[in-house]
Amino acid sequence: MRRRGWLVVPVVLGLTLASLALSPRRAAAQEAAPLRMEDAVQLALANNERAKKAPLRVEQAAGQLERARDAFFPTLSAGAL
Repeated sequence: MRRRGWLVVPVVLGLTLASLALSPRRAAAQEAAPLRMEDAVQLALANNERAKKAPLRVEQAAGQLERARDAFFPTLSAGAL
């Protein structure tokens, strides 16, 4: 069973990377507002490779489910002898 907190590590990593990426820009532009927590989380999720690939994994799982259901039913084929 997977742990429920699997999303914590990528989000924390993303927040760290976002703060490192934005810190030089913030020093250069003094009028820039500080990054809010909600914005940092959105930025981390938007740049998270795992989150970007999630829709593809859902589509793949749906295809596997469809193939499994199709394999459950008998097949009928017609051929000429």
